[in-house]
Amino acid sequence: MLALLMFQEEHGTKVILFMESTDESSMLTAEERKQLITETARMKTGKMVFSMVVLRAIPT
Repeated sequence: MLALLMFQEEHGTKVILFMESTDESSMLTAEERKQLITETARMKTGKMVFSMVVLRAIPT
């Protein structure tokens, strides 16, 4: 994952959106989501914004 983040940074990516864009985290436990966030945050260099967006359908 670090190699992918470094590639994105070197090619001008300003923002990384992780988790929830395709609802992949719905298959993770709360502990697994926490670990993913923690590990990804450790890779941050300061040149990109990391954003985790939670998209959920709202019942009507």
